[in-house]
Amino acid sequence: MTPYRPARPCLIPQCPNLAVTGTGYCADHQARIGLADRDRDRMRGHSADRGYDARWRKRRRWYLRHHPFCTLCHTPATDIHHIVSLAAGGRDNEENLQALCHSCHSRLTAKELRPQLKQNQTKTREGGREKSLEPRGD
Repeated sequence: MTPYRPARPCLIPQCPNLAVTGTGYCADHQARIGLADRDRDRMRGHSADRGYDARWRKRRRWYLRHHPFCTLCHTPATDIHHIVSLAAGGRDNEENLQALCHSCHSRLTAKELRPQLKQNQTKTREGGREKSLEPRGD
């Protein structure tokens, strides 16, 4: 018989509840965080629907071979960033691509998506859910 691991506190600051084993969050916060992740995923859609297909994966490998370092912090690049997003009419041409490390790419993407997420949250609070937040027909 293996000994039980003691429960840990929830990762949300000042939450008095104990975390559900293996998650780091109490049941209440786990439900809230999970819902936010699902809404964000529904809004984004599938990667292939957003233009990231086999052709893109080949282009990405080529670009990383030729631009191996992050253009912002000069560490090894892992991600490719569209300067003008595909959703905004950007292309996969070399002039519109930028090699970034994962950290810089996440920070830049979050900064670009923040106004869009804020707008969707405001519309949801006002009671009018957009189609982009509805479940996909998977």
